[in-house]
Amino acid sequence: MELVKRKYSPVFTFRFCLVLFFFIIPVVTSAQTANNQNTILTFSIEETPIHVGDTFTLHLNVENITDLAGWQCDIEYDPATLNADEVIVSNFLDVEDVLSFSLPAVIDNVTGKITNINAVRTALGGTSGTGSLFSITFTAKTVGESRVTLTKFQAGTPEDPIQLNIPEITIDVVEIPDDGVNNNSQTLSLSSDVHSVSVGDTFTLHLNANQFADLSDWECILLFDPNILEATEVLEGDFLKEGDVSTRFRNSRIDNTAGEITGLSVTRLAEKGVNGSGRLLSVVFTAKAIGKARVTLKNLYAYSSDSEEILLDIPELIITVTELNSAILSCSIDEVPVRVLDTFTLNLNVEDVTNFAGWFSDIAFDPAALQAVEVKEGDFLKEGSSETYFLKGTIDNIVGEIKNVGSIRLKSNGVSGTGKLLSITFTAKTVGDTHIRFINHAAGTSDLQIIRLNTSACVISVEERVILIWDVNQDGHVDILDLMQISQYLGKDAALSPESDVNADGIIGILDLILVAQHIGTTNGSAPTLTAERVEAIDNSEPIQEMIQTWISKAQLQNDGSTVYREGIANLQKLLTSLIPKKTMLLHNYPNPFNPETWIPYQLAKAADVQVTIYAANGRIVRTLVLGHQEVGDYKSRSRAAYWDGKNSSGEPVASGIYFYTLSAGDFTATHKMQILK
Repeated sequence: MELVKRKYSPVFTFRFCLVLFFFIIPVVTSAQTANNQNTILTFSIEETPIHVGDTFTLHLNVENITDLAGWQCDIEYDPATLNADEVIVSNFLDVEDVLSFSLPAVIDNVTGKITNINAVRTALGGTSGTGSLFSITFTAKTVGESRVTLTKFQAGTPEDPIQLNIPEITIDVVEIPDDGVNNNSQTLSLSSDVHSVSVGDTFTLHLNANQFADLSDWECILLFDPNILEATEVLEGDFLKEGDVSTRFRNSRIDNTAGEITGLSVTRLAEKGVNGSGRLLSVVFTAKAIGKARVTLKNLYAYSSDSEEILLDIPELIITVTELNSAILSCSIDEVPVRVLDTFTLNLNVEDVTNFAGWFSDIAFDPAALQAVEVKEGDFLKEGSSETYFLKGTIDNIVGEIKNVGSIRLKSNGVSGTGKLLSITFTAKTVGDTHIRFINHAAGTSDLQIIRLNTSACVISVEERVILIWDVNQDGHVDILDLMQISQYLGKDAALSPESDVNADGIIGILDLILVAQHIGTTNGSAPTLTAERVEAIDNSEPIQEMIQTWISKAQLQNDGSTVYREGIANLQKLLTSLIPKKTMLLHNYPNPFNPETWIPYQLAKAADVQVTIYAANGRIVRTLVLGHQEVGDYKSRSRAAYWDGKNSSGEPVASGIYFYTLSAGDFTATHKMQILK
């Protein structure tokens, strides 16, 4: 069980390292995998035999590897027999003036697992050869055998891993020789659960017993620098409780003015003391200021079960507190208000950050309230036209999470300031307030220093959807699409399309169309949509401008002077005007290249006689398409654009190659290039 909940645990920071490992290191190809067919992993130990209470070192070695740029793994062992003390990653990857980067492994001596042992080169290119990847210091606790196994080993990328053997080793722990244990090997040490501490961080310092024989009682005073550190809690370790024995842990007194914790004392309530190594004490500190704080002991006494004093050296530890590097994560929404069934965009922004080079997060939301649709990268890390590696994450709308989202800047320098990291598209499902949380997040600088991200949950208020009777197709927008739906049923019985009978008189007539036209441009509460833009993609055989003009003519015949007709006709006329192109243009043909046919789109800002002339690359006219007199409008859909079947004026298919086409419309001419591929 964790002694404290820290703002940055090794697990969180490791996930940032995984982003670096899996996406910055060069992709390992199948050829590289083939080059490592003779590569093996082996365990080795330096000290044999191993007695109860001994501390020994286990190494993981790699032989004959090619182009190793990064790796990570876990270790499993028997916690009843062994106690893991420390993991040290080697400098095997540190070649050619490039250093490797690793984040702290997580040791769990309750379950017998060490997770997140890792290293990654901080530049492209790998290391080849033979050497040690890491070492683990263990202390033998009891007589017996413990199998140590390597698990979840990965090198390369998840898509293209280097396939290697999974080694294991059996550690045989034997009794202490009859001549006893050399008491001079008994030591105390101080250690911290984090490798780096910033102002404001909370961390835990441990007092450890190493290679003891028959330890039964101890006491001391712990000293620290009160200008830099503040002690908040003292917790007893479990070493003297071995075998489920009770202890007497005397109440201590924290004095953050003098910088000392007095009255530290533990007595084992059993006839025999404890052998081996373990944790005596843990103290939770908060870093107050930048500097180096010395932590040590005084008035240290330790005794065996027969009350003989054990002479010990005084341990000390220097805690270096660095300047806080933090940033604020904030949320913003593009579309407000948000109503049920609306699709909206949530932006994740970072504020007031320095040298920001990469980030990683999981995103949690309520799947009953929201559905995640799409994740897009922001542009903050792309400043200066830098390329990035973007992890778009995995959306799970059943549990309500987006896992493994992040981005890494692929330049040596980071970005400072404020900007957008991410955009997520959601659809609102229910009314009410719902929260979106960014969890397990980590961030770093270009020199691989951790940046603390301060964030709070984003609250999304979803309102009831307003049902508008004139929103015929119920898409949230009153626009030409609703008018077109009514137009299909003009003069017909309402039973054919009940939603088109807006005035509920049983007949779908021009008044229904005018009622919708009166409210065109309004929505169910979302921002209005430009009707012309929504019509762009409609491929309709009847010209839209002519269709609208027909509606206007019919409405004018029935105009009774009421507000409905007056505003409805006025809105139709505005819609017609908005659809008239501002200038005549020739657009690019589609498809291109093509075989054997293509369409040539264009638009007319004024009526004109239109023709399209097609030329070969040598300037010879291949075909002339006389389109006749055409009115103002768009001629972009296949039903209205100029069509060429790839044949010349004699009806023969033309050869592959480059051709040109020229649009002539009144005094307007323009030419584009196209290509036939056969």
